[in-house]
Amino acid sequence: MAVQKENDRELIVDEDTLSEVINESKSGSPAAGHAVSDYFGTDEIFSRVIASADEEFGKSKRLLYFSGVAAGLSIGLSFLARAAVAAEVMPDGSPLIANLIYPIGFMLIVLGRYQLFTENTLTPVTLVLTRIASVPMLLSNWGVVLAGNLTGALIIGLVMATSGVLEPEAAEVAASFGEHGLSLPWFSLFIKAIVAGWIVASMVWLVHAAQDTISRIVIVFSLMFLIPTADLFHCIIGSCEAFYAVFR
Repeated sequence: MAVQKENDRELIVDEDTLSEVINESKSGSPAAGHAVSDYFGTDEIFSRVIASADEEFGKSKRLLYFSGVAAGLSIGLSFLARAAVAAEVMPDGSPLIANLIYPIGFMLIVLGRYQLFTENTLTPVTLVLTRIASVPMLLSNWGVVLAGNLTGALIIGLVMATSGVLEPEAAEVAASFGEHGLSLPWFSLFIKAIVAGWIVASMVWLVHAAQDTISRIVIVFSLMFLIPTADLFHCIIGSCEAFYAVFR
């Protein structure tokens, strides 16, 4: 038994009840693992993903849209930073050095809880699979978030292309990113984007399995680094690169 004080009164609380309250968030999803407190099972991770998805569906369309715009702007920092670093280290340096900065936009999105379309390929789908939400609701959510992401990508692409924020060498490197993507056959680009989306969805799943910020940062960095290193294409960053090439 445990004793708590409330308004100078002693309350006797059952230890099992107290443990259940501590290990469960307000949404009902587990805040700690059942078997091992700091290690979640698959069903527990799934419950946490569902809780996040339910929160997303509870937001207004306007809030979702502007959160999507913030994500589009944030993801543009991955494009900007990678181009700036690549210009500094190339041609003598390895492109892997520039790829190390690529995850920065994803870190902002994950820690800032912005809405990114490729993340939404996992979380809202869980509500459809569990029949909590309908397919039209899912498509509506996707449409609003994607529109917001593309708006943010367009803004950052326009600003980067017209404001002179990049040095001439970095501007040339940034343009080469978009030109490389546009030079590929559509089917190859499509497959590369699917693989990149799978990596992002895996990142979302593992982020829900983590319990602290440092672990989430390590997960985001480790997985997002694979996208440019494997010459894959993230659809929103790719859109930002294409917008930049067009405006430039």
